[in-house]
Amino acid sequence: MSARTAQGSPRAASRHSLACILPPDLLIELARGADAAHRDSLLSTLAIDQGLRVARAEIAARTLQHPTAVGRTTAGGAPTRRIYDQAHSSDQVPGRLVRSEGDPPDADHSVNHGL
Repeated sequence: MSARTAQGSPRAASRHSLACILPPDLLIELARGADAAHRDSLLSTLAIDQGLRVARAEIAARTLQHPTAVGRTTAGGAPTRRIYDQAHSSDQVPGRLVRSEGDPPDADHSVNHGL
């Protein structure tokens, strides 16, 4: 059964849906105070959300221009370590190379400590 709005267009009489995105911390807070049925729905939504976040992160990691995975070693097993400066960036690329294996010590102590 449907009702008509003031403009004359039909709408569902018993359904009032709202499509929106809620952050996970708000879903957790709502689940804490919800009854059992609503808590199950909220926790199910959180599980789906977490799965989507993990999938997005995995896809992003696979599409990096410069993967940050462990690099190959040269013959004989010599290390090929590199230290990059992110300059406080949240980008997924390594940043500026500041020191490689075999380079002289850098003026920045933390760079030397990392190598």
